[in-house]
Amino acid sequence: MRQFIHQRLSTLGVLGLLGTMYALSIADWQNPKGLLTLGLILFMIELVPIRMRKISLTFSFPLIFAMALTSGYAATAVISTGLLLIAGVLQRKPMRTVFYNGSLRMVSILAAMWAVDIVHLVSPWELGEKTLPHYLTLLLAAVLAYSCVSALLVRAYLVGRGNRKKYDRLILRMTLLSMAVGIAYDGLMLWIASDPKNTGAGDLGTFFFFSPLVAATLMLHLISNLTRAKNGLETLFTVAQSIHHPGDLQTVLAHILEEATELVQSSCGYFYLVEENGKLTRACRHRSSTGLSGLAKGQGLAGHVALTGEPLLVHDITRDPRYLPGELCKSTRSVLAVPITIDQKVVGVIAVGKKETYSFQRDDLKMMRIFATHVAVVMKNVQYLEEREKRLLVEERNRFARDIHDGLAQDLAGAILQLEMLRRKHPDVLTKELGAIQDSLRRTVTTVRHSIYHLRPAPYSHVGLVPAIRAHLDEVEAQHRMYTALTTEGLPEDLPAAVAKVSFDIVTESVQNAVKHAKATQLCVEIKVEGSLLTLDVKDNGIGFDFGKAILQAAERHSFGIENLYHLAEQVGGTLDILTAPGRGTKVTAEIPWKEVIDDDDPRRVV
Repeated sequence: MRQFIHQRLSTLGVLGLLGTMYALSIADWQNPKGLLTLGLILFMIELVPIRMRKISLTFSFPLIFAMALTSGYAATAVISTGLLLIAGVLQRKPMRTVFYNGSLRMVSILAAMWAVDIVHLVSPWELGEKTLPHYLTLLLAAVLAYSCVSALLVRAYLVGRGNRKKYDRLILRMTLLSMAVGIAYDGLMLWIASDPKNTGAGDLGTFFFFSPLVAATLMLHLISNLTRAKNGLETLFTVAQSIHHPGDLQTVLAHILEEATELVQSSCGYFYLVEENGKLTRACRHRSSTGLSGLAKGQGLAGHVALTGEPLLVHDITRDPRYLPGELCKSTRSVLAVPITIDQKVVGVIAVGKKETYSFQRDDLKMMRIFATHVAVVMKNVQYLEEREKRLLVEERNRFARDIHDGLAQDLAGAILQLEMLRRKHPDVLTKELGAIQDSLRRTVTTVRHSIYHLRPAPYSHVGLVPAIRAHLDEVEAQHRMYTALTTEGLPEDLPAAVAKVSFDIVTESVQNAVKHAKATQLCVEIKVEGSLLTLDVKDNGIGFDFGKAILQAAERHSFGIENLYHLAEQVGGTLDILTAPGRGTKVTAEIPWKEVIDDDDPRRVV
């Protein structure tokens, strides 16, 4: 399709160039003063087009026909095309569009000229007989040829750009309107000029005769702009209302991206989130199954927007070296990217693309910038709600832990104390049975305390990983009279929270196993970081165990302590090894590639 469109554009460009050369060779530059006056009025009209969707309409034919009557079609084609090119450059239109419009104007005027020549050949009037019916016939032939050729070329330009039937109806309406204005205005001009008394007004009379056309064009230009702005604001309001709905961040981002692509009628789009480390992570995509999952800050068009905090409009990505293949879908040619800023910090980038070059206008950029401000508010609200839910969850877990501690744990402790008093008071009555019940209650108390401990927020998130492990070892040493030691080496300050969590859980699980089963008197924990690898060792001098038998027994008893250790290491892409033997103690070693871990839930770093 793209190659087909380029072929049409190239063909029209060649025809326009050949037509210009032909017109220059046959042009008869008569009545230059009148040509200058009409050309000035025409230029004023070209500067204020009436835009409807992707099509711009100007009531230029009445002036073109008047110029052709006074100076000939060839000279009119050259002057009119030149003025249109200048107006397009002043309006900052894409050069491809400027040259296409110029070629379209040249070909359409030459088509009108040939239509008039045909009328001269078949007309019942003599060439010298300048009657009103004769000129009206020339007008009808010229306006029909000019309008039909223009409509066909505009339709060829819009091939593949949306609903064909919708654009066909729009082109038909605009063509009929242009023809009606041309016939009415030039018909009135011919009727007035048919009376010799009205032909002596000169250039001043010509200017005043066409000034209402300029005023009407300017008024319609303003009305069309205001209508487009009104429709754009209504669309933006509808979109803004639709994205203000509750949901998790991922769902909200997907909905935001869908509305953004709908707002500017783009073919695909990506939403990139900016992480704490500056990396851009693709949060969601629209109408695409490929692409890069992440970018560095400053890398690619989206990375450039995240770095500068300024929106970016690229008309042709093949000419922009910043674009990375895969940043958007493969068929993308033009890109519009805007930053999402919260508290003067870029937290995301919306990048949308279209399949054709020069598809986005500056109005689209303005609309997306306004849309981005709404998105920032929505994201901030969603983040606030998520933080509020997390805070409420932590508070509820703390309340539950307090209730267990003050209720069940106290009751169990009271039951143990009563059993102890009963045993002392009646040492010979059911001593064995009471001792068993007391041991069972102690184990239950220990389990309840562990449950309370796991319900409360992990201490490493507040005081850091090393102080949390040291505090835990001190507690174990005080309760079980076990010697503990902790050594660290090379720990970085930016340790990801996911790695800290897994490290803390592996230590506490290993220590708990040593306390419950190993009968150890000494326990050492060593944490060492070399390059991108974190090594964690937990070693005790306990009785050890047969690893194979332990796995079989654990499966029979549905106890998954060892399996849980392996699972913890796998969560962050690490490995775990247990070295043990009966009578030789146990050593748990975990190796974690900490630099490769991306923590999606908590971007904070802990040490």
